[in-house]
Amino acid sequence: MDRRTSPSRRRVLLVDDHALYRRGLRRLLEESGAYTVVGEASSAYEALAQIEQHQVRLVLLDLHLPGVTGVQLTTVLKRRRNAPRVVMLARSADEGNVRAARTAGADAYITKRSTNKELLATLDRVCAQPRAAPARDAAALPLSTREVEILDCMVRGLSNREIAEALFISEQTVKNHMSRLFHKLHVRDRLQAVLFAIQHGWVDPGRPADRHPA
Repeated sequence: MDRRTSPSRRRVLLVDDHALYRRGLRRLLEESGAYTVVGEASSAYEALAQIEQHQVRLVLLDLHLPGVTGVQLTTVLKRRRNAPRVVMLARSADEGNVRAARTAGADAYITKRSTNKELLATLDRVCAQPRAAPARDAAALPLSTREVEILDCMVRGLSNREIAEALFISEQTVKNHMSRLFHKLHVRDRLQAVLFAIQHGWVDPGRPADRHPA
């Protein structure tokens, strides 16, 4: 077995729009012997797609992503089942940015000027922390009640089958609701719908998706 893919290593996703910086992080983490980089992304959309494909334990996330920011992406990641740990990377320790990252649920905030030793120590500390319960918001969406429930389930990463089971409806009914939801939001797929919800502050509305049957 390649030591870089050992199951004892922590699975990491790198999210930064600068390829050279990601390359340096990958080398540092994999040479440390404690981490395996399972994917890279340059945007929030790519990051969500990677997380759908891999079992990611830790996300190293650039604060200043183009489009959907690192803070906005952290907000939705922390509302998923089995939410990954998130370490925010930024150019400086601006007080406002630190506060925003913490409010979104980031487990740590570190500047890109930190040393390799400081970064690895931060990652080790974060991975050793007990998992916190997912945050809950009480935002309201201009959608039907059922569409709100469907979107909440998508934010938390549930499959169509899992959504159907949680809401006591058929998979075809889930697909029908999704089709109408996508049309209302002018998006093509579930990832775009989730990102649209983040950008407009519509993250994780209402109660968990274990409500009464339709």
